Amino acid sequence: MSHLVVLVISFLGKIVGVGKSLFIAALFGTAMELDAFYIAYMLPFLLPDVLKGIVSNAFIPQFMRSVQGQPDKADWTGINTLFTTMIIFLVLLSSVLYISASQVVFFLAPGADSETQKLAGELLQVMAFIMPVLGINAILTTLANCFNRFTVASTESLVTNIIIISGIVFLHLSLGIYALVYSLMAGFVVYSLVLIYSNFYLIKSYLKTSFAFSHADFIAPAKQMLPLTVGYIGAITMGIVDTQFVSLLSSGAISALNYALMIASLPLETFTQSVIVTHYPRISQYIASGNREQLEAIQISGLKAILFFVVPSSAVLFFYSEQIISLLLQRGNFDESSVVLTSSALTFFSLSVLARSICYFNYRFLHAANLSWHQVSVGLLGVVTNIVFNFLLYKPMGLAGIALATAIAITQNLILSGIIIQKKLQLFFLKNVLQQIGLFIPATAAMLLTITLVFNSMQHLLSHLNLSVLMIQHLSIAMGFILGGSIFLIITTYQKVPEAVAISNKLKQLFNKFLFWKIPG
Repeated sequence: MSHLVVLVISFLGKIVGVGKSLFIAALFGTAMELDAFYIAYMLPFLLPDVLKGIVSNAFIPQFMRSVQGQPDKADWTGINTLFTTMIIFLVLLSSVLYISASQVVFFLAPGADSETQKLAGELLQVMAFIMPVLGINAILTTLANCFNRFTVASTESLVTNIIIISGIVFLHLSLGIYALVYSLMAGFVVYSLVLIYSNFYLIKSYLKTSFAFSHADFIAPAKQMLPLTVGYIGAITMGIVDTQFVSLLSSGAISALNYALMIASLPLETFTQSVIVTHYPRISQYIASGNREQLEAIQISGLKAILFFVVPSSAVLFFYSEQIISLLLQRGNFDESSVVLTSSALTFFSLSVLARSICYFNYRFLHAANLSWHQVSVGLLGVVTNIVFNFLLYKPMGLAGIALATAIAITQNLILSGIIIQKKLQLFFLKNVLQQIGLFIPATAAMLLTITLVFNSMQHLLSHLNLSVLMIQHLSIAMGFILGGSIFLIITTYQKVPEAVAISNKLKQLFNKFLFWKIPG
């Protein structure tokens, strides 16, 4: 399964990413400097990523129909115009951010103190220059996915996080928070070089500067990009509104929010995205050909693959949020108060993991069926809902209220996008989702029971050893996760879930290779 290969690489990247977060948490905790970093980080890194989503969703369906897996069969004029325009736009945008950094920071975090805003403005002026590089990465990643080079595109997290960790280790004593900024930028430059090397033939042969704005292959994706742009602006608005409300809370809340969001996003970025990337070309193909039977089959296959990873992940994040934050981050300057603050947000963010994953999968069906304005309407309604509940919940619940408002808005988006798919594409969305979720409930319940039993038993057993209370808790919950995950895998393998069977077979091969005895079956 191609998405399993992508999954393994993405998972390795996320493991290294967790290592990066460990360094950042230990060095900065939830300090003012990190708040300033996250404020400055938002637009320079979010906007190019949004453009990548817009371009890939507007570009892949039409380009896939013409290229047929062979680049020489496609007319590249329209696509080259699209990419040229995108790079010029990012260069101009980075200049605007550099010139108006202080005003942008005040808009993003009006409640932050003057010292935090000043540092954030200085960091933003540095990070603004990375935007054209991220644009190039977006272009080359899109091309790699078009020609089924999913493996290369999936190495982004692995490559960038290794460079970031190296930079932090060697530079943090002399540069402080700037070590994180420079290492982050260097990581994406190195990833850009990897993409250039792997796509060198396409770059040399087909990518040219072009301004053919009247070309049919530019106009068609451009029309598709309009609703996508509006939709992504709505998504950006949700993040900005969250930051604005969080800036009104205590110092460190912005950093805690980003830690919680990073951990809650791991299932989506590691598991869901790998499934979406590998399923989207076929979704586009089956919608274009009108093959409803194959379209429903790919929907069920995608949902099963997503839910196999996301259902247990969501449950673990909800019930063990404090233990997870403590296990991953509690060291150095990340103290008990940081754990409590961050875990309060993670508990409620976990409620949106399942909804967000399915919602993103739904959006691919809407894009491929040229129903982007429907997705835009769903997204904008979600923004309104998020703003309303942020206003209602941020004072009585603090950071947890911000996370809960997000979960409510995303769940609303899931329901509305599912209704549209069922009406417009005649796919039985609700029935298929509930069937697939029901498949994983027994295994998830058994997993949670195992984690709880092992966690409590290990704490009792280890209490007789000369270990700190924190070390005992970390060892106990880690063992609980290992054994609980094993139980989940065993049950789903017995249920013949394809992803579980594939993972079990791969593990069996590894054991048979390195052990002296063979595992039967």
